[in-house]
Amino acid sequence: SQADLFVFTSTTETQGLVLLEAMAASLPQVIVNSPALHDFVRPGVDALSTDIDEADFADAILAMVRDPARSQSMGLAARRNAEQYSVSVLSNRLLDIYQNIIDSYHRKRPYT
Repeated sequence: SQADLFVFTSTTETQGLVLLEAMAASLPQVIVNSPALHDFVRPGVDALSTDIDEADFADAILAMVRDPARSQSMGLAARRNAEQYSVSVLSNRLLDIYQNIIDSYHRKRPYT
């Protein structure tokens, strides 16, 4: 990887695609607190999350840079977390939903 850390200050991201891409690249993250982003990351596990405060955000970045072992551990956790959003996993979940709908339909309307 050509990066050691992913930093993200947006509070308006709604899909988290850049977060997932960074996670798939095993990058730990420093983000600004945002409920939408917390749907993807686990603060303290694969990311550090701060309030909208420049000094706090800079401190979080420095904390990650100064502790390579923690940064690497968080990066590996991010990669594991990202796997639940892979194409194959999400495709299988979607197929399961369709199959459950089909099964439910057939249970309600048995063939005559």
